[in-house]
This record gives sequence, C-alpha cells and structure tokens, in this order.
Amino acid sequence: MRVASVGIQVLLAFLLVVPFQTGWKHVTAFEKYDYFLTLLCIATAAVLLIAPSIHHRLLAQLDA
Repeated sequence: MRVASVGIQVLLAFLLVVPFQTGWKHVTAFEKYDYFLTLLCIATAAVLLIAPSIHHRLLAQLDA
C-alpha cells in the first residue's frame, strides 16, 4: 500500500505538470480527452488510497 500510494502521488504530480510543457500546443483533441480522463482516474485513485489513513487518524483523535 505504501509503495502504491507514493507511486500514484508521483504519477499525479507528473500529470499535473504536463499541460505546462511546450509540446502541449501540438496535442490533438483526442489526446487531450485521453489526458483528462487519465488525470481524473489517477486523482480518484489517489483519493481512494489516501482516504483510509486520514479516516483512521481522525477516528484515533476522537478516541483519545
């Protein structure tokens, strides 16, 4: 889980930087659609991998 979480976060960071590259001007409409779909999937995966640990920490603080 720890390795997957870090890998997803690195991939998300990479995908967030891609539109600021100079080659982004030459991307077709299909490639942009594919990029945004991939970005949404990776963002969803990041949220789903991070949420259980945040939930656990919040519950642990309530019990203390």
